[in-house]
Amino acid sequence: MRNMGPRWLLALSLFTASMFLLGLVFASYVRISDSSMQDQVAAQLKSEVHLHVERMQTFIGAPIVAIRILAQLPALVDAPMDSFPERTASIEKLFLGIAETRPEYAQIRFIAASGLERIRIENRNGTVHAAAADALQDKSDRYYFSETIRAFHGLRESLGIHRG
Repeated sequence: MRNMGPRWLLALSLFTASMFLLGLVFASYVRISDSSMQDQVAAQLKSEVHLHVERMQTFIGAPIVAIRILAQLPALVDAPMDSFPERTASIEKLFLGIAETRPEYAQIRFIAASGLERIRIENRNGTVHAAAADALQDKSDRYYFSETIRAFHGLRESLGIHRG
């Protein structure tokens, strides 16, 4: 029986070492599997973030595209300011159409170089309407107006445009 003791201890040691190695292999597998899962989750999140960024760029870019299109319309480009009242109805109709198709726009305004609103379209609770002439306001003292005019004049100077 004395000879059985060391064999039993040797078997127990081999069993313990095997279990330890098996544990290491399993831990490595879990780590690799977990890492792979983390990589998959990270890739999915990156894809979703990219999709949301594209949607935001489209959402933010839409008004810029609309302004560029509007800036090319003869009704706005060719109209001297003194003949503007003759064209107000057609421009108002155009702005109303834009507001109806873009419910995220709370207001669309045409502000003259003097700072006076010429047209204001409002979208309140899904109802789109043009403001009455007596409700139009002077925006010349607003920061966004003065900064825009300053930027416009700076752009004209940098492009060498002095008339028109």
